[in-house]
Amino acid sequence: MNERLGKLLEGLNGRLEELPGVFSTAQWGGRAYKVGNPKKPKLVAHVVVDRDGRAITVAFKLPKERAEDAVDRHEWVEPSSFGSLGRSGWVSAKLTRKRDLTVLAKLLAESRALYPVTNAPPPTTPAHSGAGAGSNAIARRIDRVMGEIRPDGWEPDAGGFDDG
Repeated sequence: MNERLGKLLEGLNGRLEELPGVFSTAQWGGRAYKVGNPKKPKLVAHVVVDRDGRAITVAFKLPKERAEDAVDRHEWVEPSSFGSLGRSGWVSAKLTRKRDLTVLAKLLAESRALYPVTNAPPPTTPAHSGAGAGSNAIARRIDRVMGEIRPDGWEPDAGGFDDG
């Protein structure tokens, strides 16, 4: 992943974590941003760096009419390719330019607004343990390293770890 895309990913991560009650976990080969009860959270967005390291794909849900509008207005937003998800308002955005981040952040705030605000604390994960910003810095570093090695052929399910 190039430096420009890395900065874009950090900016996107910051915008998502600023949304009320949103926490993230490593999931499905990327980061899942969720809200609600930690035992049964709702997915706000899923972020993954494309295999070629040239774009960031962000999947999120909007009200159906807003999803159609976003697809019509922005060439970098399309309906989800996963069957009924596209019909229910899920979209996929390919983020490659900083100027699109502002628009995407507004769309992600709309996605977050679909779920009621909750006072439930985020789950305790390595990315959220402790109150300091250092734990988020560690999570960002792990994400950056994983993004760099994936294009070289490493995949989460390809092994490489000794299962004992």
